[in-house]
Amino acid sequence: MKKLLLLAGVVVVILGFVGCPKIQTGEIVVNSTPTGAAISLDGEPTGKLTNSTLTEVEAGSHTIKLTLADYKDYDTTVTVTADETVTVNATLEYEGYGSLSVISDPTGASIWIDDVNTGELTPDTLDSLPIGSHSLKLTRTDYVDYETDVDIEKDKTTAVNQTLTLKQGTLTVNSTPTGASIELDGTSTGQQTNAVLDVDYGTHTVKLTRAGYKVWDTTLTVNEASSGTGTINKTLETTVEYEIVNDEAAPIEVGFKLKAGERMAVMITPPSYPFDLTEASYVPMGWADDPDRWNTECDLVFFSGNATNGPTTELARTSVSATEDFNFNWFDVSDLDLTFESGSFFFAVENKVNDNPGLALDGGSPEHHVSWMYATFQGQISPKWSPYDNINAGWPDKMGDSVDVILRVKGFAPPLGVVEVTPTVIGRSTYNGWPRVTLPAEVIHETPYFDPRNYR
Repeated sequence: MKKLLLLAGVVVVILGFVGCPKIQTGEIVVNSTPTGAAISLDGEPTGKLTNSTLTEVEAGSHTIKLTLADYKDYDTTVTVTADETVTVNATLEYEGYGSLSVISDPTGASIWIDDVNTGELTPDTLDSLPIGSHSLKLTRTDYVDYETDVDIEKDKTTAVNQTLTLKQGTLTVNSTPTGASIELDGTSTGQQTNAVLDVDYGTHTVKLTRAGYKVWDTTLTVNEASSGTGTINKTLETTVEYEIVNDEAAPIEVGFKLKAGERMAVMITPPSYPFDLTEASYVPMGWADDPDRWNTECDLVFFSGNATNGPTTELARTSVSATEDFNFNWFDVSDLDLTFESGSFFFAVENKVNDNPGLALDGGSPEHHVSWMYATFQGQISPKWSPYDNINAGWPDKMGDSVDVILRVKGFAPPLGVVEVTPTVIGRSTYNGWPRVTLPAEVIHETPYFDPRNYR
């Protein structure tokens, strides 16, 4: 009987071991880009978000599903091995997009998104960008890279409008002798040679001025190609500023009311060459019936030409307004960049409106025979140039024997030692063969009295 009971116990123990086998498990590491996706295992939510680890997962085949708002669901199958870890790395595909409008000043900058060159240049609009934060970079030769982060929203356009900053380089300016004032791009730097200037990348104009020396200017480019540097070494040429006078500054009581577009001019012959024109002057005046319009705007015009043919080709012009009545008004004309290498040139004042300003005439002795007039003369249809000597004003003498217009210029030329600047005197025989023209009577204005403010 005892043997039967013992065998029964053994059977019970064996049966107990057979009925409770051990479950084999492993782990699943689930990562996603972006993170925060809900993890489902075999169709059941786990309550976990990426990036997370699922533990005690039964060995065998399982399905993993990731869900995240605005992204497509991600599904995959993995095989879990007992006591081992399997990893899922998922990149979620976005279901919504936005746009990015990129404008730059200057245009033509390369557009980089998330450190990748898009191949597009500003201005441009990039479509189908995934929502979220992206890095934006704009690159352009000679400019500092611009970098920022942009947030792209679903079905919206984000705008970036950026002014790019030029890179800076250095410009070394040396001269012999030193002490020349340095002007950069039309503005004084307040520095003198020799000096090193900080400049933006690009093309610059440099002007050097020093008393007793010819004004010198040049253009020079500082950029990537020049390694961000530029150097000027200039030996300045000695020079003298001359005022060329073609009158005796003896105004008389007579003048001419010219129509708009008509001119009076003098011929100028520099004392030496090259001659750099710097200033020009005229003496304005009003009229008895219109005394306050002496400061009416007019044009200073420069022509090539000669004593025989008069003014020919226009070289340059600028508009000015006088500030002093019946006095020399000087104007800076150096920006016209007129340099004469030989011969003569003509300086004219052209009216922009009828009658004004009046130009003072010189009646002093000796007569210089330097003046010309561009007008529509009596019996003529179109305006033409004529020397004063060939203009009939109804006087006993030709106009060139009586008056000259008071116009003056200044400029720099190489020194000649002691120089007496004399007017360009033109003999009367110069004009033989020109038809004499008659000035319309209505343009000649005289008064029987002497008025120091209103010469006629």
